[in-house]
Amino acid sequence: MGKASKVKGAVFERRIAKDVLAAVGKPFTNEDCHRTPMSGGHPFEKGADLVISPRLRKIFPFMVECKHRKGFRLTHVFDLPKSFNEYVAQAWDTTVEFNKRVESLH
Repeated sequence: MGKASKVKGAVFERRIAKDVLAAVGKPFTNEDCHRTPMSGGHPFEKGADLVISPRLRKIFPFMVECKHRKGFRLTHVFDLPKSFNEYVAQAWDTTVEFNKRVESLH
């Protein structure tokens, strides 16, 4: 992946974090939802694109995997590009790993 693609992805992830915070409103802040450092390098959010705090997770219990595709069209919903299946597999693997970590805490 080139530098421009990485920058585009990081900008998109920050925008989605802001959108999540705008949707849930106060008292949540950037501390509760922000871009994962090093593209999935956060120890608790390994693989996810956004860090969601335990406090926010109570009302927003989701893993977030962001994909910013300039060329996505509505017709892709009916005739999915090959990469879409790879995106779904990545999100599924991340969710499974996250659930294992959460279950080990209880």
